[in-house]
Amino acid sequence: MGECGGVRGGGGGDSTVGAVAMERTMTPQELAKVVAEMRHSQMEYFRTRSTSALAEAKRLERKVDHCCEMILDDQGRLFEE
Repeated sequence: MGECGGVRGGGGGDSTVGAVAMERTMTPQELAKVVAEMRHSQMEYFRTRSTSALAEAKRLERKVDHCCEMILDDQGRLFEE
């Protein structure tokens, strides 16, 4: 699936969230930065309706989805042990 800077198994290649050690969990501030970048890309798409802006918005939506999935999976494991 996509990448998620700061969450296990990922390393971001974008300017907002860079590559972080694989064993580290994403902080709320890092997640907020990714979400803010996604929202900016979505607004850019609705402003311009360009295919490149749409592609970037979709890429960041997948990244946010992946980040949330990883965070929730990590939290779920706490209760399984």
